[in-house]
Amino acid sequence: MCGVPSWFPATDCLYRPLRPHYPRYIHAEGRIHGRKDTAQLREEIARAYEEYLAELKDAGPHWERKPAAGGEGEEAWSARQAAEHIASSTTFFANGIARAVEVDAPAIQQPAFASAETAVASMPGIQQTLQSVLDQVTDAQLDMEREFGPLGKSTLERVVGICALHLNDHGNQLRTLRLG
Repeated sequence: MCGVPSWFPATDCLYRPLRPHYPRYIHAEGRIHGRKDTAQLREEIARAYEEYLAELKDAGPHWERKPAAGGEGEEAWSARQAAEHIASSTTFFANGIARAVEVDAPAIQQPAFASAETAVASMPGIQQTLQSVLDQVTDAQLDMEREFGPLGKSTLERVVGICALHLNDHGNQLRTLRLG
């Protein structure tokens, strides 16, 4: 499949770019991932976060190494760059979701991590920021459509779902770097 990042996992879905760096996943039978409630979405994010964190804990030995095969954009990032991006984007998602449901919006952070250990130590607080916002989202709000920066106009359900996909994508990227 043309355009699939090398670290993208094999799934029963097709990968089609929606906008740069924000994939859209379509099942083989043509439907976009089915409607989920807030509990299912929070669970997906929690699972994706745990998998991402496990890879982040193993990122120390290759913290500054970039992929040997090169690549463009995110595919050319080191583990440090991917970790800083995930931390920043997690707060970006938390801020945007909070503003959409009209609750207190956390500040968007731009952390710099000198080491994998620093990133690992910072991620629980950053992830809790997102989780605190998600805990205030109701099922009825998932159909709300808002402008979400680089995602464009999207439903809240879609934006929350992308949080898990984004963690999975960059966890797979860290895994690929680790396996070299």
